[in-house]
Amino acid sequence: MAQRLVRKVCSDCAEERPPTPEELDFLKCSPHAPWEEIHLAERDGYTQKLTHGRGCSNCRETGYRGRVGIFELLMVDDPVRSKIQDRSNASEIRDVGLHRGMQLLRDCDSPPLSDSRSG
Repeated sequence: MAQRLVRKVCSDCAEERPPTPEELDFLKCSPHAPWEEIHLAERDGYTQKLTHGRGCSNCRETGYRGRVGIFELLMVDDPVRSKIQDRSNASEIRDVGLHRGMQLLRDCDSPPLSDSRSG
């Protein structure tokens, strides 16, 4: 299990903005990113908006207020256990977990980008 706390963008001063080229590259290199959708969106003018806080008195001019946890959990079922017993490397074990529905921290953070969370 892995876990992280991420900051939430202040809802009182949140503003939408288009993603930067670096952020778009980051989203594309996620193993579960809808590459085809992003590619089509780039061609047609990417419309997904990210939010950021401009800062206000409610968030002490930081742009963030509150936190939310994101988690990664590898369930040790028979296929994963078999890989562990075979002394497979970490990437092979991770691949089995991903194939069986495990969600990486990086992928957990993607939906919140458009849901007023960041960081």
